[in-house]
Amino acid sequence: MNFFKKLEREIELSDLIDESNDKKFEKKLDLWFISVLDRGINLFPKSPRLYFVRGVLKFKYNSLEEALNDFTKTDSLLNSSKPSPIFYRGLVFFRLKEFEKSREEYNKAIRLDSNNVTLYFFRALVYEKLNEHKRAIEDLDQSIKICPTSSRLYNHKAVIRMNSDLTCAIEDFNKAIELNPNEGTFSANRAVLKNKLGDYLGAERDFINALNLGYKNVAGLLRRRGLNRESLGDYEGAKSDLLLYEKLNKLKEK
Repeated sequence: MNFFKKLEREIELSDLIDESNDKKFEKKLDLWFISVLDRGINLFPKSPRLYFVRGVLKFKYNSLEEALNDFTKTDSLLNSSKPSPIFYRGLVFFRLKEFEKSREEYNKAIRLDSNNVTLYFFRALVYEKLNEHKRAIEDLDQSIKICPTSSRLYNHKAVIRMNSDLTCAIEDFNKAIELNPNEGTFSANRAVLKNKLGDYLGAERDFINALNLGYKNVAGLLRRRGLNRESLGDYEGAKSDLLLYEKLNKLKEK
């Protein structure tokens, strides 16, 4: 079996491990895999694929400078002809909080692939960090144009619009829920917005729906629902929610 066939098999094995809960074993396997890639790079020093896969693993474990070097090497070997290593360079700079550099990488990647929803979405996240919300919305609109059935794109656009355009934010949350009515996060977000708009009954319904759908941050949601119930005049319900919120918080601290 040649080196690249072995590599493909090892990637398959690592994918299987990703589905397990044994994070220590997963990390041990990944570190071993990196050592395999090191040997591969010694044998094939002009293989962009090997540098790229190693960079992804380095990025996974937050070895950001090493990952950046691997993605830069990949890009150099490919003569800047593929968006993938450039995209990952953008991710590295984003994690380093170097948002201007991250934006430049996404600009380069989009010039190579102007129909890639992921590139526009991540550049939107960069614009959000740079407080350029109008441009973030424009990129999300472009993402939605490419992938109009993505509920998460509508949800994220709504979250950004909550800073300025509450009416349009409600419309975006409505669309996200229409596309995926089983995602509790969308109902929770819309509940918060309805509370801001004074639609306390609508917020109550969305809070209940979010809990029924298994929204993960139960404590935070109970606190918000408790405050919303105070606005409705349901003081007993509010008291019950806020007491349960305090109990859950104490359990987290233990």
